[in-house]
Amino acid sequence: MLKSISLKSKVATVFSLIVILLLGAFALSIYLFFKETQQNIFSERLLERARTTANLILEKDELDSISFQKVEEIFASGIPDEVIEVYNENNQRVFTEPLNLHTQLKSPDQLNRIRKQKRIEQMNGALQSFAELYQDNQGSFVIIIEAPDTIGLRKLQSLRYILGFALLLAFLVTVVVGWFFAQRLIKPFSRIISETQSITEHNLANRLTITNESVEIQQLVHNINDLLSRLEQSFQAQKVFIANVSHEIRTPLSIILGELEIASLEKDEAARQAQLKSFREEVRRLVRLSEQLLWLAHTARDRQDIYFSKIRMDEVVFEAMQSIGRIRAENRKVNVNYEKDPTDDSLLMVNGNNDLLRALFINLIENGLKYSPENTEVNVNIGFGDNEVTVKVINEGAGIPLSEQPKIFKPFYRSTPTKNQVAGHGIGLYLCKQIALVHNATLDLKSEPGKGAVVELRFRRAEIA
Repeated sequence: MLKSISLKSKVATVFSLIVILLLGAFALSIYLFFKETQQNIFSERLLERARTTANLILEKDELDSISFQKVEEIFASGIPDEVIEVYNENNQRVFTEPLNLHTQLKSPDQLNRIRKQKRIEQMNGALQSFAELYQDNQGSFVIIIEAPDTIGLRKLQSLRYILGFALLLAFLVTVVVGWFFAQRLIKPFSRIISETQSITEHNLANRLTITNESVEIQQLVHNINDLLSRLEQSFQAQKVFIANVSHEIRTPLSIILGELEIASLEKDEAARQAQLKSFREEVRRLVRLSEQLLWLAHTARDRQDIYFSKIRMDEVVFEAMQSIGRIRAENRKVNVNYEKDPTDDSLLMVNGNNDLLRALFINLIENGLKYSPENTEVNVNIGFGDNEVTVKVINEGAGIPLSEQPKIFKPFYRSTPTKNQVAGHGIGLYLCKQIALVHNATLDLKSEPGKGAVVELRFRRAEIA
């Protein structure tokens, strides 16, 4: 497989090509302009020769001796290798220069075309010709002059050599300058590549050096450093998560192992039943933990891989309440309230994943039941606005201190008032936050110590076609 061309080579090549093309276009413009100018100058000279010939041959009877002598002197300084022909009205050649010219006579068609167009200029390779109809008191005559522009051709050839040498020299200079320009341009990227290659999962705390370079390079370095910061936080969170999961799994497993050993040695049936009851509670804890971890893994998938459909929000809440039968809620009650009467099903419809939303409300209602004292109620209030559907889960528990509320959505974090009172893993609210993010919903917690807590969810209402 061919090796990819380096960015330095690409920049140098493109820079050189652009400069050479511009210089080539400029040189070609100069050459064409000079060529056109030279042709026009030579055409003017042929016209002047035609007028001089007319004065010498056709107007000599009207010129005094001095004027005629001047015309003869001008005519004598002719153009090298020129050919002059003069034809009368009868298509007879009445004058030639040189006098012993033996070229073929011009055809009547050619002469008539000249008479019709009055003046014709032509180029045939190096040979340039000029033909003109001249009116005189003696009649009308056709004057034809043909001559090679030898001096002009030599000038054009010299100009080609000069421009070619200049382009070759410019090409060499451009390649060298372009290479150094590309090397200077790529130098910051080479430094960034070198520094990023030295950063691994073991030294994610390292950052790229910020130098006084262009704004774009500084922005790139800032973005990479921000990415490294997020990666470092993700790795740290992963390590903490794995450590906490290991601890949460190891603790019930150790208890289960101990209870099994004690139960196997226990002779008293009542004591054995107590051991089995403790064993069942720890198994439930493991099952609950595994469920939450599975839901958490589900939220970590790409949003495009999660199935979304139109769901009526109150139906999901009722499904969640039916799934909480395994939670013992002594003297506690869950109420579902509508803030406004939904006159139409579409008022409570959202785009979401039914399983994830059910897991969300299971966790919120379970938390409300677990952390609420006896003889209290957990209220689930469902409302809707112009473009949103809201759900509030309200409990009358111990509440969460303001200092701990920003941390409550971190994995495995448990607030101080409930940490030693109710069994749990600290995953529930973190899982709820992730599910809300997957649905582009907002989740807010309002709580004061001793006054319970309110968790409010806001979903964008689904558009019904």
